[in-house]
Amino acid sequence: MNTDSDEVDLQYLAHVGGMTAQHEFEASEDIFSRTGLKLLVKGAPISAATCERLLQHKLSKPLAACLAIVGGVQSQDLAALGERLLAQHSLLRSICVDSSSVPMATFWIELQLSPQVLALLSIYAHQHADRLPHAVGVAMLALGLARKLMPADLEQQGLIAIAGLLHDVGELYIDPEILRRDQPLDAEKWRHIATHPLIGHRVLSTLPGAGPVVAEAVLQHHERLDGFGYPRAASGKQFHLGGQILAAAEWLIALIESGASPTTRASVAAKLIPGEFSPQVVTMIRASARVSQEFSLRQPLPVEQLTAQLLNITKALQSFHESHEWWLERVSKASPALRQLLHLGQQRMTRIQFAFSSSGLDIHSPEKMLQELNEEPNGDALLELTALAREFGWRVQELKREVLLRAGSLHAADAAVVHSWVERLVCSQLPRTPSVQATMQEVRMAA
Repeated sequence: MNTDSDEVDLQYLAHVGGMTAQHEFEASEDIFSRTGLKLLVKGAPISAATCERLLQHKLSKPLAACLAIVGGVQSQDLAALGERLLAQHSLLRSICVDSSSVPMATFWIELQLSPQVLALLSIYAHQHADRLPHAVGVAMLALGLARKLMPADLEQQGLIAIAGLLHDVGELYIDPEILRRDQPLDAEKWRHIATHPLIGHRVLSTLPGAGPVVAEAVLQHHERLDGFGYPRAASGKQFHLGGQILAAAEWLIALIESGASPTTRASVAAKLIPGEFSPQVVTMIRASARVSQEFSLRQPLPVEQLTAQLLNITKALQSFHESHEWWLERVSKASPALRQLLHLGQQRMTRIQFAFSSSGLDIHSPEKMLQELNEEPNGDALLELTALAREFGWRVQELKREVLLRAGSLHAADAAVVHSWVERLVCSQLPRTPSVQATMQEVRMAA
């Protein structure tokens, strides 16, 4: 999908047109066509009919840069919602509340968001009831991490918070049918979803109140340090600290929104993600998880069920180890695109295997340890093992999902090699390797 195409603006105009019955829109500046024709003067009302007329022209600026809304989301709304989220989630409090910094509620009022930013955020929030809480949660986490990791740079902190609010606005330029949560998607449609950071970057680069720093962070909010993110597979120094902070905030809010003991998951997962974020980011996440007083898992899995889960994870890791010669042979004959994907998958799986061993689990014989726990139950140990089993199981499934999605862009023969490699990681009690279509509900949650 070409993110410079005028076609993406059609979806945005459709969103605006659909809101004009409930909200008043106006031009925040004169709106011109690319040929220099003045289409609207500053302050002119924008109705559904006006949107239809604008659709007939190629605009000199993106409409989002020229639009204000009357009665939309305001800074006071963000402050009130932020306070409610802080009251609900201890992990959020542990990262965001700092007695030495301006309180979150005061921060949103003093930030003085531009009319264009508020209009864009209002349109995004209108699409679904959970969108504004999600955006505010990401923004608060990003601000909290930025305060800890770049304490002297107040301007950068504010820009990262704005990037958190606007990180998903690129979705406004994608066909809503593709984004429906109740519909399976194929790899081609997924490629459209994966462009939303690129589209957000294009829109925000020149948006009053946003700009290049905000746009760059939004571009990177699904990247990972090891190159296994999207849309550009940025790695190393290409994945700058602002982008890492926003990506980590997006990851953390997904844990919180899952409702499944986010503090425990964050603590456990932080041990498993070396290579995805820099050590300073990971250290901050782990420290915040320790501070949080949220009660973790209420009860561990029954020993028999826990044993089955861990045994099947070890089988997947053993299968990965045993497939190394097969992998080397395929890599030696692979095209550049296939070789890159196989290397990325191998590196990620190697880290999972190392983390598994580092957690005290033995991929060759976990039965003995579990037998001892069964004979002399230790509640804390079983809780930790339950968290580890769930997180390792998710990590293996996430890896398989990601490589299958990427395989959709390869030639058929190369994609077949990737599918064959993934199938070698499947074990009887883990869910079967999903097709790309079957994984999309999970992908939406992760995206």
